[in-house]
Amino acid sequence: MSGNLIFDGPPSQMLNLHKYILYSSFPIPIVIFAPAWEYFLLTTAIAALGALWAYLEVVSVHYTITTKEIIVRKGLFSRRNDYFDIKRLRDVILLQPFFLRLFGLGNVELITSDATDPQLLLIGVPEPEYLVRLIRSAAEKELKEAGNIQLF
Repeated sequence: MSGNLIFDGPPSQMLNLHKYILYSSFPIPIVIFAPAWEYFLLTTAIAALGALWAYLEVVSVHYTITTKEIIVRKGLFSRRNDYFDIKRLRDVILLQPFFLRLFGLGNVELITSDATDPQLLLIGVPEPEYLVRLIRSAAEKELKEAGNIQLF
């Protein structure tokens, strides 16, 4: 990893809040309409597995952003690492849906000149406005050092 660290971590688990609420309320109708404990235990186990799966989906993604590159690691058992040179960055877009804004989170869309993956979406990152400013300033600095005058 080269450059100074800007951000390092997974997306926020708040992305799964609606799933956690759904899974936690899943066994309630079973208790009301079929009071047998076997059904309750079965639905609770299914709900717990669903919540665990949702948790693992988010925790299996990891973003590392430095002043030189952006690394996206995905996967729990099999891993895929995508590397993006920050000099290839062409535009940065901040997306803040209402639900994420409530928790100080947002999505950052990066448009690059990369041939294989021209768009990269960083979902559920904390302090997205600050992150966008840091990414833009790092990209501008790299482009100036490379002698490229085409800035944002």
